Parts: sequence; structure tokens; C-alpha cells
Amino acid sequence: MTVTMSLSPEVERLLGAVREWSVSEVRPLARQSDTDGVYPSPEVAAKVLSTCPIDFCPMGFEELGEDPARRKGWAALLEGGSNVLGCLVMEEMGYGDGWAWQVLPGGRLSERVIRKVGTPEQVERWVGGVDRGEYRMTAIAMTEQEVGSDISRMQLSAVRDGDCWVLNGRKRFISNGGLADYLLVFATVDPTLGHRGIRAFMVERGTPGFTVSDAKLDKIGFRHTPQATLDFDDVRLPLDQCLGDPDNAGRDTATALTEFNATRPYCVAWATGMARAASDVAWDWVEQHRGEFATARFSMLAAEHQRMRDALDDGRRMILRAAWHRDRGLPNMVESSMAKALVAPVVERVVLRSLQMMGTEACSERHLIEKWYRDAKMFDIVEGTGQILRITISRQQLGSGASRS
Repeated sequence: MTVTMSLSPEVERLLGAVREWSVSEVRPLARQSDTDGVYPSPEVAAKVLSTCPIDFCPMGFEELGEDPARRKGWAALLEGGSNVLGCLVMEEMGYGDGWAWQVLPGGRLSERVIRKVGTPEQVERWVGGVDRGEYRMTAIAMTEQEVGSDISRMQLSAVRDGDCWVLNGRKRFISNGGLADYLLVFATVDPTLGHRGIRAFMVERGTPGFTVSDAKLDKIGFRHTPQATLDFDDVRLPLDQCLGDPDNAGRDTATALTEFNATRPYCVAWATGMARAASDVAWDWVEQHRGEFATARFSMLAAEHQRMRDALDDGRRMILRAAWHRDRGLPNMVESSMAKALVAPVVERVVLRSLQMMGTEACSERHLIEKWYRDAKMFDIVEGTGQILRITISRQQLGSGASRS
């Protein structure tokens, strides 16, 4: 099927307003957030968000699209496809810098998952608690020291003990783990079952036995998002803090994991916006220093800049195809995996080449390109590594034994 997408004047205006805001309000705080290794203070962030053209995280547009009563103003545009519009807006937010979308309401993966498969009581308590202001920050805890994308090898254990679940083990590299008021923690009830043994649990900060042993791990990129090490030492949880219907918890957990098919396009939409920004900053610098380049060299750089933009345009089409499938209720595992696997390395190459166009000037902290290059390295890791996604694609297209041949 061929789909031709044109944007309405209203959508164009919204995207332009978000892009202008992200450059003028968000980008000036990017360097400090990277240096401090944390988001701007709540007071500063609130001031920045008060001028944002939208009041909901793009990753949550689907939620607004399903609930007309919560829409206002700009949200009427969601009728055209909440995920397609969300990815377009996310790209423009990434054009300024990536920290701001993460502090807008509606963007937590944990809340999306609970809303999708939780019981009515769980949705009311945990998602409703966020809406009511009882919880400010939430997080999802899946990664372990030796277990990243291949969650079938997860070691954090959950053992039934009477009317409780008991969790033991450690999670690492958990984004916002040290800030979260509660976390959606994935653990195995039986390691021999692989994926089928995984369950999800809601764990509140302050639960006995749950500690944050390292609140801010040092890392190459995404430094504005603090990642934590979490320890679980005989953490006892009521049975109703196991996500989903008790009789179908395994199936509900499998359904919950499909939410990554929804969020991966947003991840690389953010990356695309960042890469566009890097290429534009580099080209603006080249034009400002045109006298320092031979005519042939300048022409070569101009052609290269255009090729970078063309490559990002190709990636954007992959992103929007995955979002379009989601908007129509179609399976998008392959489409979202393809978008993430294709766009992440393109973004890294574009940002690196933008840095090289400026030479040593771009390596200084006078410009954000060196920061964006460090961030670009992270996009191949988060939301599933490129290697894992290629296995996913091959198995979906060729059969479960494809990756072993």
C-alpha cells in the first residue's frame, strides 16, 4: 500500500511553534543539564514548559487521542493520527534538545504499560495517582548488569510466599530510577521459562528492602537522564502489585512488552530531530566561515549536507510508517524494529560527519555537537539494540530459526 502524507497548515504551524520553542527555551539549558547529569530544577523546568505549545508529552498523544474529554486546543489535531503527529512533534522537540519532553506529563512508559494491561484497580491506583499528583516521577526497571535487550536471561527473582511476592536481585542503568516515586519492575518467577517466566511488579520508593545504591551512574550520553542501580533484598509486595490479571499474568506481561513497538518510533524521531539540528548547526558554521574553504571544498560540503538531510528524510518515512500502522490498529513490530534499526546508525553517522565538517571547533563545549554525538551513541542501545532488532525482524520475516542459520 502506498500512502501519501501531506500536513495541514494547522499541523505545520504547530510543528514550527514547537521547533522555535525547543531552540529558544530548551537548547540553552542543554549544556548545563549534560554537565550536571540531571534535569534542570523543577522550578526552571516548569518555567520552560509553561511556554511550550503543547502540554502533554508526544509519547502520550495516543492516550489523549482515545479520550476526547481530556483534549484542548492543539489536541484537536490528534484526529489525524495521534502516533504520526506525536512522532513529528517529538522530532521538533529533539531539534532543540532531548531533556524537555521527558518532564512533560504523559510520557512514562510505566504508566502506558499499566494502563494497557493493569486491572481497573491497578490503573486507578498507579496511573490515577500520577494524574492526581500523588506520584510525580515513575520509571521502568528491566536492565541488569549482564542482561539488556535479551530479557529471557533476567536474574531478578520473584517468589510467591503466601499472600506476598518476594523480590531479590539487582537492576542497573535504570533511567530515573533514583528519582521515581514508584517503578514498574520486571522479574522472573522461573528462569527456566525464559520470556514466559517474566512478570512485572509495582514497587514504591520506601518499600522495605528496596534501596538505590547508586543514584547517578556516569555514562557517555543522555547524561541529563540520571540512571541508577537498584537493589532488592527480600522486598515483599502484596499480590495485587503484580501487574495484570492474576490468572493471566504471563500473557499480560507479554502484552505489556509489545508497548516497545509503540515507543521505538518516538525514540528515533527524537534522534532524527537531534541529527537535523547537528547538521544545521554544522552547515551554518561552514557558511559563516565560507572564506576559509576552497570553492571545490565548499561545494563538496554543501552536497554532503544535502545527502545527510536526504538520509534523515528516508529514516523519517520508516518512523512514520511504524506510527501509521499503530494509529490504524495494525501490528507494527517489524515496522518499529526496522525504523529503530535503520535510523539509529544513520543518526550516528550524520552527527559524526557534522562534527567533522566543523573540525576541532565542534569538539569544544562552545557547541552542542560533541554532546549530541555522545547522545547519538546511546540510541543504538536504548529501546532494544540494533543487533536484537535485526534478529526480531529476521524471525518475523523468515521464521524463528532465521537468526541461527
